[in-house]
Amino acid sequence: MKLSTVSSFILSPLSRSLAAAAVLVALTPTSVHAGARVDVDYIDGSSFVEEGKISLFVDLLDDDYNVIPGLAAEKLKVFIDNQEVPGRVEIETAATAKEWVAVAILMAAHQSYAPLPELPEGDDEDSAEDPSVLKYERQGFAAFARKFEKTNNKIAVFMYDEKGHRTIDDWSEEHDKTAERIGTNARRSTEALQGDVIAPDLYKAIKVVVDDKIGNAENLPRRRILLVMSDGKDKHGSRQAQIDKKIKGILSASRTHGVKIYAVGFSLDTTEPLVNLRTLATKSGGIYREVKPSHMDDVPATLENLGEELQKQYVLRFYPNEDYDGSEKAVKISLKVETEGGRILEDEYDERVKIGETAFKWGNLLFWLGWGLGGLLAIWLIVKLISMFANRAQESGDYEETGGSFKGKLLVTAGPNAGVEYYLTEENTTIGSVGGNSIVLPFNGVSKRHAGVKIDEMRFELTDFGSTNGTLVNGSKITKQFLRDGDVISIGEAEIRFSLR
Repeated sequence: MKLSTVSSFILSPLSRSLAAAAVLVALTPTSVHAGARVDVDYIDGSSFVEEGKISLFVDLLDDDYNVIPGLAAEKLKVFIDNQEVPGRVEIETAATAKEWVAVAILMAAHQSYAPLPELPEGDDEDSAEDPSVLKYERQGFAAFARKFEKTNNKIAVFMYDEKGHRTIDDWSEEHDKTAERIGTNARRSTEALQGDVIAPDLYKAIKVVVDDKIGNAENLPRRRILLVMSDGKDKHGSRQAQIDKKIKGILSASRTHGVKIYAVGFSLDTTEPLVNLRTLATKSGGIYREVKPSHMDDVPATLENLGEELQKQYVLRFYPNEDYDGSEKAVKISLKVETEGGRILEDEYDERVKIGETAFKWGNLLFWLGWGLGGLLAIWLIVKLISMFANRAQESGDYEETGGSFKGKLLVTAGPNAGVEYYLTEENTTIGSVGGNSIVLPFNGVSKRHAGVKIDEMRFELTDFGSTNGTLVNGSKITKQFLRDGDVISIGEAEIRFSLR
């Protein structure tokens, strides 16, 4: 788990090969590293149904485990069940998003780390010769705690040695005081053992912290970390089968309580036991760092950087486009990130995520229903206006085209155009459902060129043009027929009464 800042669009990940989504992220030229990695630490789909939001917690690190700044939303892509899902992403750091973390620190204080003799009261511990790594361990964990000052993150500190484990500071938000206790209580609790080196029961101490100190603690944030620094040595020594059994129990407890293990490995002699620490970290979803004996003074910076990473983990709020409605079944989510140099970083969250299906969008239905009703109303108003202006023109005697004043008229008595009159002024008048006809009736049952009226010496001959539904006069289907005053013509939905001038 690590942190940092970003903008908005569609996604990214980071610290182990964890899990969850596919995103493309653009990085500034100065932030691209050959060993860059993106890891999805956690995905929360519980807000999708109500808010249309999926939250992803993502680490973006270079090959030195430093947080890479400048995560760019336009280069992120999210994949759900292997299909790219377009959407919008808002990007924050864990600190700005107030996504707090609870960290239980487990410090080594056993003879393998060459502990100092206990000092008399009043002595200046830093003035004494200090050949052990414990000095650097204390400095590093104190710096780690100070990284959390003025936040609501919680820290608890424990130590383990040959006698077991003990509490230095229980869950606290007073991180400056925690740093002080690490520097004093931790040092003065260290004793120099005489005789043979006795290895501590390391994995029992880890299990106790995960189960009792974190698992049973109340009011802790969702993000829970056990941060341990150790040489990996355990009282069971070379009995790897027994150690493997303990590791299996720790991993089971970490899954139950949602605890990730971050381990910093350092040994003054053999490095073989460090493999067990790496296994615990990677299989619990945490991270593993190792400091070489020749670089003992790197310990403080390594621990301090972990505090910064936890503060700068990216929090991505992904809002899929409206055409994505979710899923009843848990889904696979993966991320892809594209670097400035065109390198594709990707990570798939190895747990399926429950997001649910969005409720029926009544708002969208009402929106389109409103548009449809509005459109029909507009058409009705246009038809009424055309009819009104046509009537006014007819009443003013403006029907003298090629044939002078009108000789007959057609009055629509039933159908969509009821009340509209058409004056017969031309020698040939055509009737149909499309433009180009003398009389346009765009209604059901009317063919494109349906029928026509021919005027010859005041005789009005109605002819059907082979229409699909035919033309009726006074209820009888006709092919051609001379009209008489008062005849009723049926064309599709329209009933039309013919009258002479």
